[in-house]
Amino acid sequence: MSTKHRETSALPPFCPSCDAEGSVWKAADRAVKQVLRGETFTVHGQVMECAHCGYHMLTDAQADRVVRLTADAYRLKHG
Repeated sequence: MSTKHRETSALPPFCPSCDAEGSVWKAADRAVKQVLRGETFTVHGQVMECAHCGYHMLTDAQADRVVRLTADAYRLKHG
């Protein structure tokens, strides 16, 4: 089983926002706000988006990447 298949298979087979069913998830790049040590950072990362309503979720791998990008932004700001 490929990594991509494992990641997308962890998503629900429906959208929790609009209840669309089937293959509703597509990869999209989005700005994601994260709070780290009381500060808000906006980083750009890949999310899985509902093709019907635009609701988005992150796979575990996508969430890990967003956390790393947020930590990088914090380190850059604070030297």
